[in-house]
Amino acid sequence: MMNTWTESRVLRTLLLVALVVPMLGARPAPVDHTAYVAGGLADQSGEISVIVTGPSATEAAAAVETAGGEVTSDLWLIDGVAAHVPSDRIGELAALDGVRAVVENQRVETAQTDGPPLDWDYTQGEDYASLGAWTESA
Repeated sequence: MMNTWTESRVLRTLLLVALVVPMLGARPAPVDHTAYVAGGLADQSGEISVIVTGPSATEAAAAVETAGGEVTSDLWLIDGVAAHVPSDRIGELAALDGVRAVVENQRVETAQTDGPPLDWDYTQGEDYASLGAWTESA
């Protein structure tokens, strides 16, 4: 028969082995990575203007190039890029590591309702406010 000290030592050793052995050969199970793809992108043909986001703009750009696309703008503020990608490569792009989302790049317009026009030529020396058409609120 074993004494209490020996039993305790055997149990501690078995516990240690049970905790350490799984870590020696443990590898995380592969994860099926597919990024969010906005609806309708798969239905388009030809080259599509998209915004691709990832952990960083650099990683998103690398993924675009791997999928055969061309980066057109660095959108560092949102960790992404604007790019042109062949429509038949969107699925491949979404499956790459470093891609979180692929959405269509769409035109946006300002909601400006007052103030100088966005195309005002300030180089001509006239101050738009002095014309009385617009005054800045205090």
